[in-house]
Amino acid sequence: MKVLRINTRTAENKYEPFNEEWKIYGQRGLIDKFIEAELDPKCDPLGPDNKLFIVTGVFAGTGVPSSGRISGGAKSPLTGTIKESTSGGMIGPYMTSQEIKGIILEDQPAADAPWQVIKIDADGNVEFLPADEYMGKNTYEVSHMIQHKYGDKAGALVLGRAGEMGYKVASIMAIEFNTGHPCRAMGRGGLGAVLGSKKIKAIIMEKPNGKYVPPYVDKEKFDAAKKGIATVTKENPKCQGFTTKGTAGFLTGTNQTTRAIPIQNFRGGAVTPEQREHFGPEAWEAKNQKSGGHGSVPCHPGCVMRCSNIYNDPEGNHITSGLEYETVSLFCPNCLIWDFDVAARLDRLCDEMGIDTIEAGNLIAICMDGGVIDWGDGEGAIKLLEGMSEGTELGRIMGEGTVPLGKHLGVTRVPQCKGQSFAAYDPRTQPGGGIAYALSPQGADHSVGQVVAPDKNNREILAMAANRMLDQCIVDNFGCTLMNAAYFGQPNFVPDLYEGLFGGEWDKEKLYEIGREMFRIERKFNKEAGFGPEDDMLPEFCVKEANPANNNKFDLTVDELQEVFRSMGACYDQL
Repeated sequence: MKVLRINTRTAENKYEPFNEEWKIYGQRGLIDKFIEAELDPKCDPLGPDNKLFIVTGVFAGTGVPSSGRISGGAKSPLTGTIKESTSGGMIGPYMTSQEIKGIILEDQPAADAPWQVIKIDADGNVEFLPADEYMGKNTYEVSHMIQHKYGDKAGALVLGRAGEMGYKVASIMAIEFNTGHPCRAMGRGGLGAVLGSKKIKAIIMEKPNGKYVPPYVDKEKFDAAKKGIATVTKENPKCQGFTTKGTAGFLTGTNQTTRAIPIQNFRGGAVTPEQREHFGPEAWEAKNQKSGGHGSVPCHPGCVMRCSNIYNDPEGNHITSGLEYETVSLFCPNCLIWDFDVAARLDRLCDEMGIDTIEAGNLIAICMDGGVIDWGDGEGAIKLLEGMSEGTELGRIMGEGTVPLGKHLGVTRVPQCKGQSFAAYDPRTQPGGGIAYALSPQGADHSVGQVVAPDKNNREILAMAANRMLDQCIVDNFGCTLMNAAYFGQPNFVPDLYEGLFGGEWDKEKLYEIGREMFRIERKFNKEAGFGPEDDMLPEFCVKEANPANNNKFDLTVDELQEVFRSMGACYDQL
């Protein structure tokens, strides 16, 4: 395997050998290793010393379910912390076919330099091309232009107008391989702003001529574990629900079981019976099917979960792809908008301009809290996002994130940690989510490893958090967080994959050492960037205000939260 290093100022590029000592890492873990080796934690996130790393998973090219995904990483312009964000699309499989483990974009063009496109052809040759024809266009337009020019087999990562304008909530959008829509995203942390700071509008990869053959040590053992994971995933009821309803299937559980669904800028409560009639996974599925939409769409080749979807308007016209739980919940109950079609239109606008839908839902709710538009005003919410795309004064402030927007509007109720917005789980009714938000080195992050245990109190969940976060690290090296339901119930599958590919003896404890190393790197980076234990805490309203759904507060202290890291050997005073 090799690494492609590209200087965005000089256009020089070269292939380098991949560090084989890092072969047991992928995606988030490999991002951590590259960042530790090459980034100064004190660097300007939008300056020439920050780098954008794009890497594949540890089992890339093997056919393990969900193993074709990629991760991007950098110092986040939104949070100032270390950052990794994952995506589907075709770039991952194409990188692997070229035997490229990572792509590193470094340096920065002059302020008056033109924007460019990076093209990697079928043989791995790199070319810089003018981006003039793509500038000012949204991601759907750019994707269609790329497909017209290079064929529908081309993979691409693209920026919308948010990335061009340097919004700190900008995403890098990936073309979904079987829809052609730019609806897969390295969504969180503002990685689109990092790519934009290097004046790269798109990275295009032609379908490779080569084919990667993994160097198995014990292919029979590997294949047996791979088959087992695929079988368990297909048979798991939770996974089956994702296939038919997508992540919108979470709507029932978060509303009725944990009561963690966000309502009116995280004021809390529960969705009423009348609202539930037209706001739930069954209502979502029925409405979409009636208009010719459907679920069971994979985000990349080899995904057996197939949790993405096509969502159409009542006339059968395509609106968006990948309408997910977080997107729906933060646009709907969190803003008191009870219309899936409006949520779909908002999602489409986010994908077009390339911004994180989680940030967008929270930004709109803060605007409602600040009196910019009324609660429940769907058309007003659409105009707010259109203003972001147009670069209005308010739109540009929104592009900086929820904390600057809250200060601008005088709104103190800002659901965030380390500058990154909450996902669609209220941390008072689902404290496992609050622990994940607080302790994630990457800002409020629902996918870092939250414990979902409605029958446990805050401190019982706290005691479970370390192992759960280490479990998540294992998956974050090679897959998608939704595969947890299949992986964690089968303790031998992942060790057998490691043994089959790399040899040696593997067990869960040895895999946990990988997780501990990841947290060590991430927390060390943040410490050197100026963060401390006091930053591992939720905003004041979570501590002082009870959620009326269960009268619970997030009453864990800073020191109690740090005990999670002490138990896994990754606390600040040990660094």
